[in-house]
Amino acid sequence: MASIIGVETLQHTNGTTAATIDSSGIIKPTASGAVMAIRHYSNSTRTAMSQTGSSGTIWSFTDTKVGGTETDIIVQINIIGKDDGSGTVGTYIEYGGSRSYSAAFQYESSAYLKPMTGSMKATGKASGSQTVTIGWDAANSATTFPFVILNPNSTDDARNHQFVSTVTVYEVIA
Repeated sequence: MASIIGVETLQHTNGTTAATIDSSGIIKPTASGAVMAIRHYSNSTRTAMSQTGSSGTIWSFTDTKVGGTETDIIVQINIIGKDDGSGTVGTYIEYGGSRSYSAAFQYESSAYLKPMTGSMKATGKASGSQTVTIGWDAANSATTFPFVILNPNSTDDARNHQFVSTVTVYEVIA
């Protein structure tokens, strides 16, 4: 027979609170920087990027934030693109409307892979659904784009398998 212990707060014997348990059963550590949740997203859909205009979206999806404003969000991206785009363009990560130009891709004037990596921190966001967008925006409004294909596969080069882009969202105690 299983035992049940009902508590809302976990404390050391000296009275220091280590964690709380909310009404939905989520354990919330109290130490600043403690990881409360990790969410991982992947995208393996081969997609042709827009090659018109000065801005565009590479990938957008919804993340569900567990904590409230007491948690910060750290987003890390690993995006796989292919083919010649523009050597200079502002690439960004956006979480819940907070944008950071903290992503970069390796440019070279060839049709090879163009990996894009980056990370950003968002603070003060409420719990619930938050939109995550990875995109680009030219500061001078020039027609530009980072690469031609997101998640290339054997359609682009017979030697390729299906590439997969990933995003990891860390929710940490502020």
